[in-house]
Amino acid sequence: MMKKILARGLLAASLALSAALIAAPAAEAKVKVYIGIGGFDYWTGPGYYGGKYYGYLGCGHGARIVDHSGFSKVSAVDCSPRFYAYRAKRNGYWYRVRLDSWNGAIVGVKPWY
Repeated sequence: MMKKILARGLLAASLALSAALIAAPAAEAKVKVYIGIGGFDYWTGPGYYGGKYYGYLGCGHGARIVDHSGFSKVSAVDCSPRFYAYRAKRNGYWYRVRLDSWNGAIVGVKPWY
């Protein structure tokens, strides 16, 4: 008699556990590996926190400013603050365009050699 009760209890517990495992969503593990110098915090660049530079225009926003200023085929060359550099085409020639990342002003245009 006791064996039947234990067997039924184990069967019910295993069915409940399997139903819970089937219904539970799969967990995603996010692993980040930081390689750096001991004693210093992990650093990805000047002013870079969580995917954006605080207090600056984004690199893509700067590219749109250059594009709307008469250039085409704009591509980012250097997006480290304070000044962003882009390679852009105007009138059939390539230029290096320098943009102030604080206010979005184009501060320099030089031919691309």
